[in-house]
Amino acid sequence: MPPLRGTLILPEKVPKKIRILCFAEGAAAEAAKAAGADIVGTTDLIEPITKGELQFDMVISTPESFTVATKVAKILGPKGLMPNVKKGTVTTELATTIDVLKNSIRYTSGRTGDVRVTVGKVGFTPEQVEKNLKYVLDEVMGYIALAPGKKKIKRNKFVHKIWMNATFSPALPLRMTQFTF
Repeated sequence: MPPLRGTLILPEKVPKKIRILCFAEGAAAEAAKAAGADIVGTTDLIEPITKGELQFDMVISTPESFTVATKVAKILGPKGLMPNVKKGTVTTELATTIDVLKNSIRYTSGRTGDVRVTVGKVGFTPEQVEKNLKYVLDEVMGYIALAPGKKKIKRNKFVHKIWMNATFSPALPLRMTQFTF
């Protein structure tokens, strides 16, 4: 089975604090700041990044400022932070990209096929958690059904167990009959 990777914007937003560094100048820099970017600049950011003084979780860039970002590629690349056209982090639509990055949840599958996703926080109601969980399951099951090179398959063929837990707490099994695939 191919590895599962993706980004979701859940129906019930899971609040998280993500710090975004944006390589932009001029009007694009103002737009990035207005959209919620935490650190904005161009060549002035090179020295603090090389010294490790700046704290950030994601990096985006405009196409015009991408050459500045390449000067710190040896630092950002190994951490998986280098802006990339394929990932959508080199863009002219900074406001949209920042909004998506701040509100999205990433998921990947492990070596054993397990998929771990945050579907809620302690303050969520059971209905909110259920809504997010069903959305994630629909997304993952849709990914499996549409995997390239596969014939039509029964969608729930690969999901054997669903477990849910809070951080540092025991996991509880969920009944598969609760979910319709």
